[in-house]
Amino acid sequence: MIVQRKKNREIWVNAVVNGLPDVVIAGIVILIFDGGFLLFIGVLFGLQVVYLAVWLKNSIWLWVRYAVKDKKLIAGRLLDFLIENKFPKPDQLVDSAEEYLQGVTGCRDRRTHHPGKERLYLLYSKKKGG
Repeated sequence: MIVQRKKNREIWVNAVVNGLPDVVIAGIVILIFDGGFLLFIGVLFGLQVVYLAVWLKNSIWLWVRYAVKDKKLIAGRLLDFLIENKFPKPDQLVDSAEEYLQGVTGCRDRRTHHPGKERLYLLYSKKKGG
């Protein structure tokens, strides 16, 4: 219960600290335009709308870029790593990396011992110099 109270307090403190710049901006705007409480609330709401629009634009852009370019780049780097470390070539259509690695290790059940796990560990430790 104490942990939950502390977490709630942290959330409120963070909200207040992160909202201070917006309150200052809204305060400056109502001083400049000689406005009242309604203008203050309008500016605060407007800032939140602007922040949402910027976040939405960035999110959409990153997902489009990932779908168009980065996904192929990541897949290419993974394939290069597998070839470089003499892993068997994956089939043309593999549903997931997990399915491929399960096929390489010869283990279909996650709860059982993975015979290829030692090979992966040795490859990783060789790369790290250990």
